[in-house]
Amino acid sequence: MNIPRLLLLSLTSVIGACIATSTFACDEAGGIEQLKAGNYDKAYQLLSPCETRQDVSADTLIGLAILYGSRDYEGLEDRDSEARAWTLLHRAALLGSLDATMEIAQLYQIGNRLIDLSPDESKAQCLDRAAELPTDDARGKAVGKCLQER
Repeated sequence: MNIPRLLLLSLTSVIGACIATSTFACDEAGGIEQLKAGNYDKAYQLLSPCETRQDVSADTLIGLAILYGSRDYEGLEDRDSEARAWTLLHRAALLGSLDATMEIAQLYQIGNRLIDLSPDESKAQCLDRAAELPTDDARGKAVGKCLQER
């Protein structure tokens, strides 16, 4: 193998490793910290890779929902941003987040035209009852039952 090709392969590996660890790494703690500090673009950069992971915290999901609900990222239309925020809030509520449970209860109460959600008083009341439960685990299970109701 000649030196330029070896150098190119090594350089490609180093660049690939840098991109994988810095640009696409999920940083929950750093993202939440940036969100609280009002650095929304940096928060998005740190939190957006977390969106597809299954092992993220409810706080991270809520943080992403806030970002999608209040800012325009990746050229998303309002409808797409709102739908992504809705999905993230659901995931957080299923993890037992009180804030997310209360938020989706309110959305079921009033509805949301952007995501074609009609008001559903029965689900809203069920979610309100779930929000009163004392633990995240119990709340998450109750939310799951509420969302399965028709």
